[in-house]
Amino acid sequence: MKHIKLAIRTVGLVAAVSWAAGAVKAQDTVYTIGSGGLESFNLSMDGVTEDNSLAGSITLTHVSGPGSSLASVCTDINGTVFLGETYSYTPPTSFNNRVGIQPNWGAGNAGTTLSSPNANSLAAIQAAADIFYNHISILASGTTDQKAGLQLAVWAALYNTSASATSISLDGTRFSVLSTANLSGSGYGAGYNAGTQAAINDAISYLSGIDPATLGTPFSGALLIPDPNSQNGEIAQEMFAPVPEAPTLIAGALLLLPFAASTLRSRNWRKQS
Repeated sequence: MKHIKLAIRTVGLVAAVSWAAGAVKAQDTVYTIGSGGLESFNLSMDGVTEDNSLAGSITLTHVSGPGSSLASVCTDINGTVFLGETYSYTPPTSFNNRVGIQPNWGAGNAGTTLSSPNANSLAAIQAAADIFYNHISILASGTTDQKAGLQLAVWAALYNTSASATSISLDGTRFSVLSTANLSGSGYGAGYNAGTQAAINDAISYLSGIDPATLGTPFSGALLIPDPNSQNGEIAQEMFAPVPEAPTLIAGALLLLPFAASTLRSRNWRKQS
């Protein structure tokens, strides 16, 4: 599992692999990745524990191409973006028929390679979108705890959601928040905050009231998809597009979003053993 880092990753110093500017398609948009408020947590994904993984708001500062600067959260936990590096994304793409980059979304889909969505992956992206779009204002005006809680809730929705379930747990069969992190050690914490119980409580609140079995497909939202998938030497991170494309809100639907642990990481961080 990966997490957010200064150039976003924690497994020692990761060398960024340059990609030619000429490889960027004319219609793509290039952004510089930054922190919009991040906290560190100890997490588990598909049985793998990752300490000091960053969760929260990611800023995408417009460099070139269509569009403008924005803030979002990550979806694919095993994707990686490095803070301070540039990435190329396609224009916002509907998440209809998407299965996620790595790993596939939805409970029960660990270790699988889906070529098309199944019931759990479809329920997962809808639940995450419900949380993200209804709480998107947090990215602009919320506290760091609220932003971190939103990312944790999105990850839980994306990886713990079953189409037949009536609730989503922050500690599920695939994704779990094990504890808040301690950033007091040498080399940790510069520019970031240790995770808090308040953020975990916020995540639980965002997840409450979400019933995957009754969501149907209320949102026609969109994702920012890295193009190419591999940039700066790693599989890059998909993110929610901040403005839903004509979302259809149904009665009772109130939430939307996703582990910068595909996780965002900082090149200046050293992974704890």
